[in-house]
Amino acid sequence: MQPLSYRDCREAARSAHGAEHGPPAVARLRGERITGFFRPRPGLAVLLYLAAVQGRVVWHSADAYVLLERPAAMTGPPPGRRWA
Repeated sequence: MQPLSYRDCREAARSAHGAEHGPPAVARLRGERITGFFRPRPGLAVLLYLAAVQGRVVWHSADAYVLLERPAAMTGPPPGRRWA
């Protein structure tokens, strides 16, 4: 199977925001706001991409995927890859 592209993750994030229970799930994943403006975690597309690189996403399509757990903090390039 091909690794997920960032484009796939953006499409999945749009799908999640449009789902019936999507917005509360996305808010829970991203964490609480700090001072009412900033969030401690990036947007859903970035989180999905990082989790996919770490093998934490079960993917069928942009409308059918499971995020097994939040991505861990990355301090270097993913295994088998290098920073561009």
